[in-house]
Amino acid sequence: MTHDLQQDHERWLDELTLELRLLDVDGRMIGDAVATAREFLVDAGVPARETFGSPRAYAARLGLEPTPEKHAALRRTVTFAAVDVLGFLAFAFTGGAAWRGERFEVDAGALVLVGVVLALVAATPRLLPTVLRAAPWKIGAGFATLLALQVGVLLLLGDVALFSIPAWPVAAVGLLVVSGSVVRAWLERDELADPVVEPLVSGDGGPSRPAGVRGREHLLVVLPQVVSFVAAWAFVLLDVLTGG
Repeated sequence: MTHDLQQDHERWLDELTLELRLLDVDGRMIGDAVATAREFLVDAGVPARETFGSPRAYAARLGLEPTPEKHAALRRTVTFAAVDVLGFLAFAFTGGAAWRGERFEVDAGALVLVGVVLALVAATPRLLPTVLRAAPWKIGAGFATLLALQVGVLLLLGDVALFSIPAWPVAAVGLLVVSGSVVRAWLERDELADPVVEPLVSGDGGPSRPAGVRGREHLLVVLPQVVSFVAAWAFVLLDVLTGG
């Protein structure tokens, strides 16, 4: 099999994995489907789309059942994400004022920003398939447009102070949330990872996964919470260093 044909197969199989993920299929069932398709493609020696059609259509034809806890898990994920976002914003916005022993002035721009972010979190289950299927440049353009709109709102409404609140209790709760999100992700790392496991043959004849895969899965699960924690502290330190 030529190198170009092998790349064609791997691209198609990656897209199939994504489509099955979007259908909430269990990781081990995805691994079985991908391994079966890969074996057939290697034997056939033809481009994947000529054999199976588009990954999206093939995933639908497989008719694999989603995980039973799909809806409950989705609601739980969205709820935790909303709480994590609120915690991040609370600590990032008020941490500097809390450090200086000041009150935090809540302006219209901050409230609009919080509202937009929470709306995006709530809409994530509907938006995620479109985002993941989009070309990378479209995703980048979308995020850049959203960021520009948010900056514009902050510039327009940032001087419209609405009320003030004690900074340190809000910052303390925000810090507790962003710290707790890291701990929660680590404690639930096995449940959250749900790796795609292809039926590789191990020494005892049973399925196994390549060495080191489990550590990478855990890292990918915990990394977003760690980045959020570090970013929140970065905002606070920048506020402290610049004097607000």
